[in-house]
Amino acid sequence: MNKLNSILERINNLIVILNEEGDASYVSPSVKHILGFDSRELMGSNWWLKTGLSNTEEMRDTVLKRISINDNQLQFEREVRTSLGGVKWILWNAVLSEDGSIVGIGSDITDKKNTELDLERKNAELNCKTREIVESLEYAQRLQSTILPDTDAYKKAFSDAFVLFKPKDIVSGDFHWIFENDFHIVVAAVDCTGHGVPGAMMSIVGNTLLRTIVIKNNITDPDHILYAMDEELKLAMSQNGIIKAKDGMDMGVVTINKQKNTLLFSGAFSSMISIRSGVLTEYSGARYPIGYYNDIEKRFLNTELDLKKGDRFYLFSDGFPDQFGGELGKKFKKRPFKEVLLSIQEMGLVEQQNYLEYILQNWKQGREQTDDILVLALEY
Repeated sequence: MNKLNSILERINNLIVILNEEGDASYVSPSVKHILGFDSRELMGSNWWLKTGLSNTEEMRDTVLKRISINDNQLQFEREVRTSLGGVKWILWNAVLSEDGSIVGIGSDITDKKNTELDLERKNAELNCKTREIVESLEYAQRLQSTILPDTDAYKKAFSDAFVLFKPKDIVSGDFHWIFENDFHIVVAAVDCTGHGVPGAMMSIVGNTLLRTIVIKNNITDPDHILYAMDEELKLAMSQNGIIKAKDGMDMGVVTINKQKNTLLFSGAFSSMISIRSGVLTEYSGARYPIGYYNDIEKRFLNTELDLKKGDRFYLFSDGFPDQFGGELGKKFKKRPFKEVLLSIQEMGLVEQQNYLEYILQNWKQGREQTDDILVLALEY
């Protein structure tokens, strides 16, 4: 017996036998090095009184009830108190024997449980911070949406229009802009450096500059707008004459002269597609972005077109052509994009937008969106 007790003292498990009333009739000597108690201290109801952390009678009744409805066996985790007032976690495997007693074998899982609880705490903190970030982004999205014109503004100025606008993240570095007075309609599609929050901040800068240049300073020629945007952005990104942030924008600008029925286009790393009577023509912009290259003399040139009823033209960022997808996971590219636009000219512009969204979704095949996406279509 002494030899058996010696073995039971050294095992890493607790063995506890409860009688029909739920009191301890046996506690293995190993309780000494696991919980610090002498096994004799824990006999009878003392097992619950000395190791329990909550209502001991309720705890005992719960164990007895749960084991009776779980095919006479039960596995559960429970906090127990040590002789020094500390806490350990024990994983119990309990079975109901033929004589009505319960035999429980417990393993010390304190280290594992503490790791789990620490992980749960860190996950809870991370989830809280994530919620705060998402809520901030959603608020930023609402702010950004207030400065973006809705489709009705374009439909009021033109015969028909659509705006396909899909931020990669909650907020976007792409934005579109329109201004109309008695003489001109000015439209811009802009792709700012980056996406998400950095891109969105740049879009607010760009929107503010456009309002100042076009509305306040009454500059309406696209090439002059681009020159002014380039100078103003450099100033905005500089301190003491030194450019601190190498951020920029690709943008296409269209100005409609209402009296002459003409269109002027100029682009900075951006092009315009025009479709008339089933013929597609792409007008390229300058090979310079707005911002960046402070030591290069940039030239932005206008392209002038006479307009006819039913002419359609498209301004767009690189988000749609650069979207990865298809069976090989490659970019969609500009040439297929132009082919799609040409193939859907029998459709109205609302139908075109729906079809482009279908093409995009089908091309992605579940892949993540590559970049912000903007396609602006206008019909004269």
